[in-house]
Formats: sequence, C-alpha cells, structure tokens
Amino acid sequence: TGLKSVKLPETLTKIDGDAFVLCTGLESITLPSSVKEIDDNPFTVCKALKEIKVDKASEYFLSQEGVLFNKKEKELTVYPFGKTNNVYTVPSGVVSIGASAFAYAEGALNTVELPESVEKIDHLAFCAGVFKLGDYTPGGTSSITNLKIYNPDCHIFDDEDNEESSISFYYGEGTIFEDISIYGYLNSTAQTYAEKYNRNFIKLTSNDTLTDPSVFGQIEEEPPLEGLPPVEEQPTEDFSPQQPSGNDTAIGANNNIVTGNTEQPSSLPAVGAVLNDAGSKARYTVTVAGAALTYKAPTNKKVKKVTIPATVTIDGITYKVTDIAPNAFKGCKKLKKITIGTGITTIGKKAFAGCKNIKNIIVKSKSLKKIGKNAFKGINKTAKIKVPKNKLKAYKKLFKKAKLAKSIKVTK
Repeated sequence: TGLKSVKLPETLTKIDGDAFVLCTGLESITLPSSVKEIDDNPFTVCKALKEIKVDKASEYFLSQEGVLFNKKEKELTVYPFGKTNNVYTVPSGVVSIGASAFAYAEGALNTVELPESVEKIDHLAFCAGVFKLGDYTPGGTSSITNLKIYNPDCHIFDDEDNEESSISFYYGEGTIFEDISIYGYLNSTAQTYAEKYNRNFIKLTSNDTLTDPSVFGQIEEEPPLEGLPPVEEQPTEDFSPQQPSGNDTAIGANNNIVTGNTEQPSSLPAVGAVLNDAGSKARYTVTVAGAALTYKAPTNKKVKKVTIPATVTIDGITYKVTDIAPNAFKGCKKLKKITIGTGITTIGKKAFAGCKNIKNIIVKSKSLKKIGKNAFKGINKTAKIKVPKNKLKAYKKLFKKAKLAKSIKVTK
C-alpha cells in the first residue's frame, strides 16, 4: 500500500490481471513499448492511480487523458480512479470496454457514457464489491451511479456467455453493479439487461447527447516551446458554420460540399457526436459541425419502411444528410422499402446487408459517388432498385462494383 511508483523493464511482454491489486498508494505508472498483452485489469482497487502512461513507441497500447486503451482492439482496458472528473465520456471509435475496466470504482467518477461505437461490455466491467487479496465478496459500493449506453445493440456480458453456471454472478449479474442506473433506448440490449437483472433503467431520448465527445486515438497538440514566437498562419477560407455569412459551405465526408445554416448557435455538437432525430426516427453522426451528418441507424430495428431525408433539423440546427454509415441497417430483418434522399453521396459497406425482406429501393440522389462492398448483400433476390434517369448507366456500375446480386435489377 506504500508503493507509489514502479519502473517496468523493457523486456516485459505481459501483465497479468490483478498484478497490482490493492496497491492503493500507486499514483502513476508507465508501460514500456515491449508490453504486448494485458489480462483483465492489473490495477484493481488502485485508488490513487491518476494516470497510466504508455511509451509512444508502443504498437499495442496507448494512453489518452491518462486512460489505458488497447490500440489494436480499440478497447478501453483500464480507467484510473485517481482522476478527478465526475463524468467520463468514452472516445468515439472505441469498440469494447475491457474486463474489469471500471471495476470496484472508488473516487470522483459517477457517470460513464458509452458512445454508439461501443459494441461490447466485457465481464466484470462495472462490478463492485469488497475485494481482499485472493477473495471477492459481493455487496460493496461503487462511485459510478450512472451508465449511459448509446448503442442499442451493445452486447453486455451475461450469464448466457458462460458454460459454467457456478460463476454466473461474477460474469453475468456482476457485469454491471446493482446500484448503477442503466440508461439506454427503448427495446435496446441495455433495457433487456436492466429488466433481466432488476437494475434501474432510464430511457434515453433524442435530446440526450454525449457530455464531452472526443475521438479515439486523437493526437493531442503539443504546447508551443517557450521563448519562440508564434507561427503566423496564412489566411484561409473560413468554412466554420459557427461564423455564418449567408449560406455557409464546408467540406464534408468524402470531400463532398455541404451547405450549413445562416444562423447558428455558438456551441455546436462536435464532429463524431451522435444525435437523435424523432422526426426521421434515426440516429446520426456529425461529420461537419453544424452542417452535415451521416445516417447512423434507425432507432427501431423492427421498422418496415425508411426514408433517409435530405436534411434534418435537430435542436434548431439544420443539417445535410450526406452519407449512410457501414452496417447502418444491420438487424433490420423486417425492412421492406427504403428511399434514399437527394443528398446522399456514399453508402457504406454492408449498410443493408442481411435485410432479406427489402424488395423496393428508390434512390433519389443524383450525387451518389460510392457504394461500399456488399452494401446490399443478402437483400431479397427479387428486389428492384429505381434510380434517376440520367444516372442509370453510372449507378449500374456503382452497384456492380459493390457486388450487387445479378438477379436484382437497377432501373430508371
């Protein structure tokens, strides 16, 4: 408990789970670039740990704001509880929350927000209890009281993931501590988990957004060296929708031109933020702040008919809808008809893959430039795709390149 710092050798390749368990005085540690593997959370109940540093040469791990991530697996591996913030928003792009990553939370942290990119919460990720060396006893406390899950299909480690029922508490009910309120959308996996294990469930709405959105792996800017004059930047055309003048123009995803509002509030949802729109019953990702969005997914997976709009207005801001995300309609097994709006320039990989009941697709956009591979794989073999008359030849090539089944006809 008196240990405050550790120097790890450059020959180290692996750290086992709970390796530093109950080192309550440990404040900081740096992982050498040689470390390739970390089992579960090596820093369980390290209450004073403020940051985990990683050698910049590491190919396997990185530290962002002191939080440890597995770089290759895009996993949040360890959150240090000596940090002083009350709310932590997991960076967008992180795919999973590692085993025991937020376990036995003691400190300032009371709210954790998981963006839509998070697809998995591993065992014991948010558990709590009384931990003595070699023994875990349920019934402790956790400083985390709110867990907000923005991915309606996020997999939460459950009893059904285990082969041995004798460890069901540890890897099922124990994944999220009983005193943590679980926020999620209606009919989401978050709601299912909460109801199954009698957790407090709170519904997320279109007005709920991430508190402090950021991007996984984003390089932090180095401060300028003292004593050196600032570099004078050459004037550039201002594309910022926050300082409008007439119809603002910006470069959106895939370099397409988008037009924003003429009057915008000074504070805008950041690039990467996920927004919900009740009107179109869909979730969107911001690609240009105040100007452009990517259609992320419908809010209801049981939807039968979808129209992707050219624009949407959310919280008083009107956005162009320019792209359809990869896997956007994954799991929409009842979807029969889709209308693609006039502003769409790209359709992501496997966007409609597996939607076996789609029989009618109407493409209104005349600006479609790219269709990802297998975007329409597995849709109904008798489906018909209607496109603008003057785009028939060009769009046939796009669909062919995307591996559209030969039985599906593209017509004007």
